[in-house]
Amino acid sequence: MNVSNVTYAATALVRSFHKAPHYDLAFRPIPHTFAPGETRYQEALAQIAWPLFVVVLLFCVWRLVRRCCCKSRTDSLATLQDLTCPRLMLYLIAIGTAAAIAVSFKANDDLNNGASDLRARTTDADTILQGIINASATAGNASLGLSFIVANTDWSSYSSSVQMQATEMAAELRTSGINLHTIGQYADSYDPTQFNADIKDVNHTRNLATIAFTALVLGLLSIDVASVVCKSLFAMQVSQFLGYVCFVILGLLAGIELALSVGVADFCADPGRYIVTEAGGPETIAGYYVACPQDKNPYAQFFVSAADALNSSSILIQRIEQETGDTFPNITRGIAVLGAGVQGLEASLTCDALHEQLIHGITIACITGFEGAVSLLFSHATAAFLFAFILLLLSHIIANTYDDMSLYMDEYTPLFSNPSRETKIP
Repeated sequence: MNVSNVTYAATALVRSFHKAPHYDLAFRPIPHTFAPGETRYQEALAQIAWPLFVVVLLFCVWRLVRRCCCKSRTDSLATLQDLTCPRLMLYLIAIGTAAAIAVSFKANDDLNNGASDLRARTTDADTILQGIINASATAGNASLGLSFIVANTDWSSYSSSVQMQATEMAAELRTSGINLHTIGQYADSYDPTQFNADIKDVNHTRNLATIAFTALVLGLLSIDVASVVCKSLFAMQVSQFLGYVCFVILGLLAGIELALSVGVADFCADPGRYIVTEAGGPETIAGYYVACPQDKNPYAQFFVSAADALNSSSILIQRIEQETGDTFPNITRGIAVLGAGVQGLEASLTCDALHEQLIHGITIACITGFEGAVSLLFSHATAAFLFAFILLLLSHIIANTYDDMSLYMDEYTPLFSNPSRETKIP
């Protein structure tokens, strides 16, 4: 997307995710065009996410079948295995999982920075628009005020020609005021503050959810390691159950984040086209500031009409003064000041300044924000993968601990002791 002063180009990471296969539920290929409102596009994103869901569910089903239907019992305590190696492996994998999930803090920080920078850009854009709104309102009120002054000036002592010119001048000034107010209304129709508020709310909710879930995963890892270190069978069983829950959530979250990353990549591959299309074309205010076409300025017709009306008013007051020989300093000076203000307004009606802010905001969202989202995806996917190994190791340790406890009960301290039901080893 080319701009007058800045240029946005999709990064290699965005282009790679944008190339992901897009198929609807009938497995028909669809265009890689960002279209969140279309059912086929939503189906394509779901098709990207469901393979991870299936892998997670298949793993859980496999473990359930192994536990319920393929459980083997040792006939002799002589078959007990040394658990030192499995425990060491579990500790190492837990450290790796903690490191992987810790990456989500950095990714979350990148997303926060991207959202903050984007909000800063939209705030700057809103400041520019407010300047246009205030300037056009001030000029419009001044023009309508001059029209009122001209209309209420006593022209009865002058010729009918002067009276007609005065009436025409009042009408021209009224036309100028109406057009200037219309410019302000057009500028006010594009409200970046609502978008800014939406970004803030969504990012705040996402930030809290990410931090809470990351803390949950790290806490569960601590329980896993502590249960193995303390040889608490009950704690290991509880942590194993919670581990499966966490594994499923991580897998589902990774699948959803993969689909969302592809969707964001589709948007970032050509954000201008989507925004302009949704805005209703480059002739709308939002489309004008994003596309910045030099030949389509939605303010142009109103500005030209206001400027022409002011120019006509200036000519009319000069004719009246020449014809009557009198001077009307308040009207003459008012028209001159108003004309200078309108000419100053013309520069602010170009798309360049606000367009640059919007493109910088899009660039931040599609580079810093997208990289943070992808990092979050890989963090959760890696953590889910490592959690699968932790669950396998926990299952192995628990199975061998049953037999180990029956032989060396005195080495284990039950979490909740019950003197009436103590196990006595002969």
